[in-house]
Amino acid sequence: AKMYEKECQGCHGPIHQGGVGSDLRPKALKKKEHNMLVQTILHGRENTAMPAWNDKFSPDDAAGMVDWLMDWKNTVELTLDFDEVHKTWTKLADVDELAKKYPVAKNGTLKYKGAEVANVKDITFATERDASLVDFIDSTKAKVLSRHKAGFAVHVTVTNKANPRYAYSISRSGKLTMFDIGAPGQPAVASVQVGQESRGLAVSPDGKYILAGNYNPGGAVLCHAMTLEPLKAYDTSRVINPDGEIGPSRVAGIADTPYGPYFAMALKDGGHTYIIDYSKPDFPIVVDIPNIGKILHDGFLNEGKEQGRYYMIASQGSDLVGTVDFKTKSLVAKVYTGPGTKP
Repeated sequence: AKMYEKECQGCHGPIHQGGVGSDLRPKALKKKEHNMLVQTILHGRENTAMPAWNDKFSPDDAAGMVDWLMDWKNTVELTLDFDEVHKTWTKLADVDELAKKYPVAKNGTLKYKGAEVANVKDITFATERDASLVDFIDSTKAKVLSRHKAGFAVHVTVTNKANPRYAYSISRSGKLTMFDIGAPGQPAVASVQVGQESRGLAVSPDGKYILAGNYNPGGAVLCHAMTLEPLKAYDTSRVINPDGEIGPSRVAGIADTPYGPYFAMALKDGGHTYIIDYSKPDFPIVVDIPNIGKILHDGFLNEGKEQGRYYMIASQGSDLVGTVDFKTKSLVAKVYTGPGTKP
């Protein structure tokens, strides 16, 4: 179980429902031959994301994993609980005091003597997934300024475009961390545990809010971007998928847009995209766009005219890219791309 949680659930899902990887629930596995599954674990599958595990598994280990998967029962139904998330919010430093002591101009220029870089925009972020580290690098000198533990398997690091002295990371273990990269040593100033397993992250263009997406428990958490205080949780433990079944959904793609005061969150297993309006009281989901496709993953915004009006989201299970229009708040196109769809 621990090996599956650490190495497998990112592709195969926390309740074994599949995604990038195959459905590994007992009903699906019992249609397959036991030894073939063992060999797949040991040697991987060519031209897929499934690697060989024969450096970590003996044949007996692999057979034991198959037996465990075939007998697995989903006995835990996790629900995203705002109060539980809020309890984990931790202030690690005084943000206001650091800003006064180490001033940074709106354009990112550091305004104090002895600064490590001329502008915070010269700092590059790197995530060391296996080492669980976030690195901050002076890109003008190719020099590592600092390295920070930020939760198991750090997945994404983003910046606050409206206030570029602040950066944020999300780990696969659900830890959201805020850094002040304008201060010496780029210290972590706040953290919050938004879930057990997380992926996506986006900051609103006005710099006020940050949204983190969870695989487990399914959902997303909206936080104040200047403090990381949780403001709202969006639970996706009960949604209707494209086959009409009710069940939990991971949240994969998370997007902000310059087009309006919106976040988009893609329900990986549900096949929906929710649009959140953070300009309104209580930050409501203003539209639910269903039936985009199976296994939604990640997406991107359009460039050029009306930048950010369209959100293109990849469906790995339906081999298409769905186009969501933030103006009409609707699905306006499906582009069939063939097997292996992933932006």
